[in-house]
Amino acid sequence: MALALCASLFTTACWEDIFGPDDPYIPTEKTYTISVKPGGPVEFPAEGGSIEFTVTTNAKHTGCSYPKRDWLSLSYDKSSKTYVATVQANDTGEVRDFEFNFYAYNSDSSEKVATKTVKASQASADAAKVSVTANPSSVDFPAEGGTENVVVTWSDGVNNLSYTRSDAVSGWIKCEWKNSGGKKLLVISADANETGQSRSGDVFVYAGLTSDDISNAKAGNMDPTRAARTKVTVSQPAAQTTSVWVHANPNTLEFPAEGGALDTDITASSGVKKLYSQRQDSVKDWIQANWDDAHNATILHVTAKANDTGQERSGVVKVFAALSQEDMDAALAGNINPYRAAVVEIKVTQPAGSGEAAEGALGGKFTVSSGGSKVAFSKGNLQYQASTNTWRFAEKQWNYIGNDNSKIGKSYSGWIDLFGWGTSGYNCGNYYYQPYDYTLKADYYYSGGMQYGPKGYTSLTGSNAKSDWGVYNAISNGGKQAGLWRTMIHNELDYLLFKRSTTSGIRFAKAVVNNINGLILFPDNWSKSTYSINKANEESANYSSNSISSSNWTKLENAGCVFLPAAGVRYAADYETIVNLMTAVGTSGEYWTASGDATEADADHLLFYEEGLQFRSWPRYEGRSVRLVRDM
Repeated sequence: MALALCASLFTTACWEDIFGPDDPYIPTEKTYTISVKPGGPVEFPAEGGSIEFTVTTNAKHTGCSYPKRDWLSLSYDKSSKTYVATVQANDTGEVRDFEFNFYAYNSDSSEKVATKTVKASQASADAAKVSVTANPSSVDFPAEGGTENVVVTWSDGVNNLSYTRSDAVSGWIKCEWKNSGGKKLLVISADANETGQSRSGDVFVYAGLTSDDISNAKAGNMDPTRAARTKVTVSQPAAQTTSVWVHANPNTLEFPAEGGALDTDITASSGVKKLYSQRQDSVKDWIQANWDDAHNATILHVTAKANDTGQERSGVVKVFAALSQEDMDAALAGNINPYRAAVVEIKVTQPAGSGEAAEGALGGKFTVSSGGSKVAFSKGNLQYQASTNTWRFAEKQWNYIGNDNSKIGKSYSGWIDLFGWGTSGYNCGNYYYQPYDYTLKADYYYSGGMQYGPKGYTSLTGSNAKSDWGVYNAISNGGKQAGLWRTMIHNELDYLLFKRSTTSGIRFAKAVVNNINGLILFPDNWSKSTYSINKANEESANYSSNSISSSNWTKLENAGCVFLPAAGVRYAADYETIVNLMTAVGTSGEYWTASGDATEADADHLLFYEEGLQFRSWPRYEGRSVRLVRDM
């Protein structure tokens, strides 16, 4: 009975996680493929043995089902990344026929996305006294040619080996024997295919007790007790005859002195599978380049920092296109085959700045990393008017909207300043992304939070940067251009509050400014002589520790200080109430960072209140304050 007829005889085995390159710049492949070497049919010797299978796929995982027999086993060798099939000696007197079913699937679904069946057989010890096997039994050469080692094994008593080439391959395939590591190898080499057509054929391998037995076998007089034959099928596609090309439109990006964001559209020739952007060393300090993965992975989003160097600057961003990852690796190493890869240069330029503070920015500088990166804060919390689609900064640092945030809606003509996470207005592919979006019922805690901003455990950076309010939008009193501002990530705000060194040693303090509770952030160069501060850097301090009038605050603001008002939070009341409620207005401040949380439903924010200051992850659908910064 053929094993393939009995579905109950098959069992799942041998799992291997195979992941593609973690490159956010590469277009998603829509067709899944799987290939197996050797591709079959494969022949096991009567005395038993092993054959290694190499599986290649563009899906995330592979697996294999095979007939459950006490004489057959399948395992996965992590060191060689191959499936190893092993059969015991066949003394049944009959030929064994069976098959291996390889398949590919993705982690988010158990559905098989590609399959490959390899048929196999094993001769009986009584059916043939001589056997020979070749592994792999099929070789797919690249168009540019190459070399493949085929391992040849044979039964006891064999004293002679030989090979012949079919007429179809004699002009472009060469073979030679080689001993390596105790194995007998048939080294098969293929010339480059410049015929313009694909080609294939066979190499036959003979084993015999004597040379005469092999001669008889080649002449067609095969005595199975004296000689045996197997074959290796070779194939090769035609060489690429059309050059690869890649274009950028525009190929020159002229940034204003205050910085900003510009896009360039990348197009490439047919067959290109890989794209990669590379910044010249001279622009790495002030240029960032990311692919727009959410919409079109061929749009390169380029941002420039404000130019405070006092000099004009320029440089190049390169975009590489290639037919495969191997071709891309060669191109990045400087070895570009014009039929396999191409590169285009995008020139970036920026004039010198005036040296004055940018529109909407405060004068203080704050270090946000151990590497010395600095930012300047906006002059007030971010505010939005849905009826006119207008963004602005609050006129005074202590200004906040308060309870009117509960009126949030698409047609609301007033201003709001509490936003769900990642609601810049950029369509990131999730359900909620508009600044006027809100979730009403608290039982949406988990699923509702997952529907806000970029999907998954991610941040508002890199390919998701446009979900950042400051990156995507032009602020009416903050330079009137997208890309000038951004939201700090958790690590930056943590460094600013607890780790940075300042001239005075003071980093923050709780205070009441113009009768408004909040948190003061002190610039790197703050001088204690400017104003006397109580309970500096104390997380448990009360707001009343420092009471500062509007006139005295002017001194602090002119010295670069930032004030974050305790503007409260907008939330859904409970499981039944369908209403936007406000809480802690005037008593606590909750400010979003650009960092998501591992739950995929929450995001990190700074929380301060009477006698407390901490970071916390909470639902993305709740409305919190946003205070933007500019890179210096």
